[in-house]
Amino acid sequence: MRRVLWIVAAALAGFAPTTASADPGYVYDAPYAPYYYSPYPYYYPWAPPPGIYGPSQGDFGGDQVIPAGRLLLMVDPVSADVYVDGRKLSPRRDLTYQVGLLVGNHTVEVRADGYRTHRQEVDLRPNRRTVLTIRLQR
Repeated sequence: MRRVLWIVAAALAGFAPTTASADPGYVYDAPYAPYYYSPYPYYYPWAPPPGIYGPSQGDFGGDQVIPAGRLLLMVDPVSADVYVDGRKLSPRRDLTYQVGLLVGNHTVEVRADGYRTHRQEVDLRPNRRTVLTIRLQR
């Protein structure tokens, strides 16, 4: 878990710190590349801001583009099941969870056998990455 925190902290800070740790439940809200949500069921993580493309330009077809944010979850134990707004997430290679979501409140739920279920409301802001560290209690 410390290794994952170290890697994330180094990437966010732009350098390699000597130590990195975060308390359980700590939320780090960091500026990040813009994320936008189109009315289609697809997220466009690196889409241009609204207004750059006219109705006949780009791949948005003139539809309204709504700002979105990114949620990065680090969970201990790594075998836990992670749900955001009732949908189960799959872990990435580094055993973290990352998802692009519309701006606003979202419910994060983490479950594992032998541990208490953790449920938390997270408020995502536009064009930001929110990092959430969750350590389940027995």
